[in-house]
Amino acid sequence: KAFPENPALGRWVSKQRQKYKHFLGGKLSGIILEQIQLLNKIGFEWSVPSNNSWNIRYEELVSYAKEFGDTPAFPETPALRRWVCTQRQKNKTCQSSASLIDFERSEEMLKNSQVGITSCSKRKEFEFSC
Repeated sequence: KAFPENPALGRWVSKQRQKYKHFLGGKLSGIILEQIQLLNKIGFEWSVPSNNSWNIRYEELVSYAKEFGDTPAFPETPALRRWVCTQRQKNKTCQSSASLIDFERSEEMLKNSQVGITSCSKRKEFEFSC
């Protein structure tokens, strides 16, 4: 996350979280146990809750689909338009699990809606056509 009061600190914190994630995954991380322990001592937050913007845009899309019977090719609102394009791009690339749409979170939402989105054959993610 951005830290406008001190951008350098924000970048450093973000980098420590990234290193810690690699450390936990057994990958070359650039962080050592002593550094982790020091950060733990001061109450360092290793993860931050994700923002709710994905859910907000999704609900906007569901509302649109319920009202008009389909999903828009190019939504009128800029935020929803960017979100839809991002989801389409993520589906199109299908390259790494880090870039995939969170299918489990979305599948539950889809069960409760009638938005016509299908899953990719190789990976479980949303399929939009650009």
